[in-house]
Amino acid sequence: MERQKRDFVDKDEVLGRTQGLPYITSPIKGTVVQDNVEKGQVVSATTQLAVIADTDHLYVGVNVEETEIAKIAIGQNVNIKIDAYPGKTFSGTVTEIGSTTQTYFSANSSFTTSGTYTKVTQYIPVKVEISNPDNLPLIFGMNATVKFDLK
Repeated sequence: MERQKRDFVDKDEVLGRTQGLPYITSPIKGTVVQDNVEKGQVVSATTQLAVIADTDHLYVGVNVEETEIAKIAIGQNVNIKIDAYPGKTFSGTVTEIGSTTQTYFSANSSFTTSGTYTKVTQYIPVKVEISNPDNLPLIFGMNATVKFDLK
């Protein structure tokens, strides 16, 4: 691959090339957050060469209990605290509310072998986009605490 971690790339920018095949290009504008190969390395067609992330639109994935989801709406304001920046509060906005619970497509069941059902509170994924006007370095996977504005 011709680009390295933390390099910024544009949509359709050439990332690498293969013998006898078309160039490998970035599907989005973003940042190389994972580089899995070395220049000249031989790889198979299924090898993931890199991960490109849209770092202009960072978000926090929040799991909201189904009993509370009616209080959440697209466009709702959110305060976000990130462990790496104590004392700093980021603002955010709800941009997406999941259409299914987190466990809807999993093979886990709330039924026991005796046929009884155990009711379990479900969680609905909510996407909260972070505003970062100070352009502080935010790293994927950082811990965050989110408070929804319930006005």
